[in-house]
Amino acid sequence: MIDGPYGKLIENIIQNRKDEKVREAKTVRSGGIGFCGLLAIVFIALKLAGIGAVATWSWWWVLSPLWIPFALVLGIAILAAICIAVCER
Repeated sequence: MIDGPYGKLIENIIQNRKDEKVREAKTVRSGGIGFCGLLAIVFIALKLAGIGAVATWSWWWVLSPLWIPFALVLGIAILAAICIAVCER
């Protein structure tokens, strides 16, 4: 407990900040579907509806907005690993 004329006020401010931190920690934020997810949905819809050139694409290419970002990250990680291994020689 804090003594003095402003002790109660200071204790309330401290408690409010603690409460805010607890609320922030419990808040779940979502980034949404994103560009690649939306593009995949559009491609799937076009493929299933048989509309345009997408109807003739392989399912690998229709779903490519979902797997290409992961493939790029994996490729960059492999290149980085190779560069690190070569530089340590």
